[in-house]
Amino acid sequence: MDEMTDANVMKAIEDIDEDAREYLKLLLSRVMRCFVDPEYRAVLIFKRPQDDMSSVCTVNCDEETAANVLSQAYNTMIFMSTADAPPKENFN
Repeated sequence: MDEMTDANVMKAIEDIDEDAREYLKLLLSRVMRCFVDPEYRAVLIFKRPQDDMSSVCTVNCDEETAANVLSQAYNTMIFMSTADAPPKENFN
């Protein structure tokens, strides 16, 4: 993944809408928490659809901890996507 220059980052922040800017502040706040509080960990995944591989950045994680965080995140996403699904008996 190519890094953005400081000038490009500042321009991009200026160009995004207010909702996106508020979400960016939330993300930065949560990532910063991981840098200042050893109880918090972060695993950030970046990927373009056309790329075969993802880029992974971690804060306060070794490889095993990062794998556990990703596994828990996967389980959370599965739960969230099926929480409102009707019972399987309704599909017959």
